[in-house]
Amino acid sequence: EYFVSEGIVEAPDVPFEKGYQYVVYNHTSKTIERGKSYFPLLSDNLIREIQNAPDFCTDERSAFIIRYSGSDSNVVVPRTIGDAVVRYVGGFISNRDVQTITIPNTVVRLNGQAFNHCKKLEQVILEESSRPIFPAGVFRGCPRLNMPPKGID
Repeated sequence: EYFVSEGIVEAPDVPFEKGYQYVVYNHTSKTIERGKSYFPLLSDNLIREIQNAPDFCTDERSAFIIRYSGSDSNVVVPRTIGDAVVRYVGGFISNRDVQTITIPNTVVRLNGQAFNHCKKLEQVILEESSRPIFPAGVFRGCPRLNMPPKGID
């Protein structure tokens, strides 16, 4: 393990999850871990948001999905990636394939543009007791989405 830049480390033990680019926030060392075989791009704003994770994550290790690059039409966001609990979802913007997405109750926050311009997105399914924060406009440009999940303006 070594520092890539301040607060970001390359961690060879971060597992690969097909279709997802993600990072893991280690609350103990206060570092962002990314896998050795893939390098998701992190904006300064996203780095700050991840570093503020203790505000909404209580796990020792929390996974932040940055980008989904798969081609499945029915996507089920994983509850965990390795030993990290998935708490944040983003990066489906302009996906051409996803029609249905299931968000587990482990997710507490969505990126403000997470699902923008997903032209085929028809249904968002929230697991029971799921109460993620849905920023305004998270489903902008999704013409087939009939009714957003409960709690979305």
